[in-house]
Amino acid sequence: MSTFRILLAAFILFFAVPDVRWVSTLPDGMFTPPLGPMMLFSGVPSLAWTSMLLWATYACAVWLLWGKGVRWSGLALSALLALGFGLESSFGKINHTTPFMLLPAVVGWHGAWRRLPVYYVLVIAFQFFTAAMPKIVGGWLQPQTHAAYGYAVETLTIQGSPALLTQWVVSYVPRWMWELADVITVAFESLFIVAMWRPRSLATVCAVALCFHIGVWYTLHIPATGYIVCYAYIWIAFFAPHALPIVAPQRVMLFVLVAALYAGIRAYLSPTGVLETIGIPFTEEIENSVVITVGGGLLVWLFYRSLHSPPGR
Repeated sequence: MSTFRILLAAFILFFAVPDVRWVSTLPDGMFTPPLGPMMLFSGVPSLAWTSMLLWATYACAVWLLWGKGVRWSGLALSALLALGFGLESSFGKINHTTPFMLLPAVVGWHGAWRRLPVYYVLVIAFQFFTAAMPKIVGGWLQPQTHAAYGYAVETLTIQGSPALLTQWVVSYVPRWMWELADVITVAFESLFIVAMWRPRSLATVCAVALCFHIGVWYTLHIPATGYIVCYAYIWIAFFAPHALPIVAPQRVMLFVLVAALYAGIRAYLSPTGVLETIGIPFTEEIENSVVITVGGGLLVWLFYRSLHSPPGR
């Protein structure tokens, strides 16, 4: 788990810290926090406050990467991520980040609480369940709503940010397959909470979820990079062999240094427009595609293998 903790901390440090300084440029009238701790804010926080939150989150990610006091650094990092993502959600930017922002605390306390991985999977299952219920009540399954098809058309026309396959699926996939996709989506989101209690069904539903996220990214342009990391933890916690090969610390730190170098180059070049000039229009698109496709595909294979072998935990 220490190797996963290092990689998780590096991923958050270089790619996943929410930069919420943009919220300080918005008027108080746009601040509509959801039910929860964000309601304690009376209005939009100042730029000094959001800048302090940003740098505190970076500091906690470095603390978790360092490996000293991982329980408390994990808790602190999760709390700051919750605050940052909560501020983003207070302006209508809903990203369903709860499992990801809890992950540092879960990893930090992994060895101290035996049932913690089960409760963590329950959080993910409950989030899927709460996503399914509004669809059922709101008429998602009614043929005349064209729910998934309508979102694909909106992505293609109104949002103007189609995915790789959006144009193709809108043009050539028959309507009955779209309706079938609506039913499968609701069934999958509803059954996660039922399937999580047995190892084989948990491995199956995680593999299905990964395929779902890969398909949604390439058709509806909805990223799920954070979920890929969450499924990696589930595989390690429940299915990884007891005798996992030990990765040399030098190799882990080499990966961290390469990630740091890449993040630094991207941060330096992105504002200048150089990346667009050489034919790289938006680096986040490439990063999401790599993590979702390569990481998600690898995890599908690992969960599939777990169906034919006893769980390692």
